[in-house]
Amino acid sequence: MNSPLLRFLLWVIALVGIAAPQVHAQGTVISTALDAFARPTTGLVGLTTSGALVRSTDNGANFTSIRSADSPRGLFAVAASGSTVIAMGDAGWIVRSTDNGQTYGTFGSSSSPAFVGSINAVAFANNQWVAVGKNGTSVTALSSANGTTWATATFTGGAPTGVLRGLTWTGARWIAVGGNGGLINGFVLTSTNGTSWTRLANSAFPFSAAPASLNAVASDGAGKVLIVGKAGTMLYSSDGGLTYTDAADLIVSEDLYSVLFRSGTKWIAGGDTAVLVDFDSSLAPGSQATSPYPPEPGARRISAIIADTVAGQYLYSSSYAPPVASGPISLNIGIVSNQLELTLVGSVSGASYFTETTVDLISWSAVSGSTRTFNGVDAVVWTYPLPAAGARVFYRAKVGTTP
Repeated sequence: MNSPLLRFLLWVIALVGIAAPQVHAQGTVISTALDAFARPTTGLVGLTTSGALVRSTDNGANFTSIRSADSPRGLFAVAASGSTVIAMGDAGWIVRSTDNGQTYGTFGSSSSPAFVGSINAVAFANNQWVAVGKNGTSVTALSSANGTTWATATFTGGAPTGVLRGLTWTGARWIAVGGNGGLINGFVLTSTNGTSWTRLANSAFPFSAAPASLNAVASDGAGKVLIVGKAGTMLYSSDGGLTYTDAADLIVSEDLYSVLFRSGTKWIAGGDTAVLVDFDSSLAPGSQATSPYPPEPGARRISAIIADTVAGQYLYSSSYAPPVASGPISLNIGIVSNQLELTLVGSVSGASYFTETTVDLISWSAVSGSTRTFNGVDAVVWTYPLPAAGARVFYRAKVGTTP
């Protein structure tokens, strides 16, 4: 070994398997692009981005098309209770299965008077189905005891302007979240019966101000709630969804679209460019959220997460299409002219890469200006100053451009 390397401890993490999505320790990626999951008594049901219903009998490894997308009305949400599966979408359009998603019957308008808006989330709990979305310029909510006859909910002080996107049952009340897509107009609504709803005051949130627009919510069923939304927003409640603390800790800036309670005190959230955020409510504020799974250039958003058959583990949907390498890829290290030199060997012409560094293998930082593009001939090379004597320094190369 070159003697200067003895002056410090240096690790370089090679770029491995860039032609496949990253696999996380307790999560399994499903490459089929899905916007929602449901788990009936048997099988796994998915709703594709085009509104088609698919079904898996091997826990998401493979899906079979069951029902094609509707036109012009679409399906946007799916949920299950026992062997019953319900999917809803435009104009109160509903399809219902009583055999674990193998066959579906269709219904027209699902309420009286006829509902003309759109449904973005549906769930079953507390012996009733509840659905939320938008009707005209305002939010809306529907409830049903049997999944076929629905009643339109009422809102204290009138329905807020905007759209509801997420829904959960805490064990004592329903929580619905939404907004208008901006950074200061999110809102949370609560209901104990699914038929009458009240908007939480801004005093319920950190800084006593309206949060950013909210996209998804999950509960442990015993009073703890985690909400996610625009620009990495994460709100945590330990009192049944009535008051919240800031749980984001500035971990990510990507919009978050899905969240799941895993087990114990642990949660997982997903969003744009396949970013995943771990949340542990047992940790001290400021360290509850971590993102060891950074954004993946070329990956679609994670809109759907569901509990796996093993407690604490999960499935998530994110299709991924990075450059495919034509040969072996390796990242080599050397000392050249008293500088640290990283050399990336093997790639495809036009593929871009950048480097990240860390001292603890937890918090990685992109090296500013480190983006390099392989021209099909010359190896991709980065040079950096040598670390100080005794320093622990870790480097890795990633496909994509410097964030």
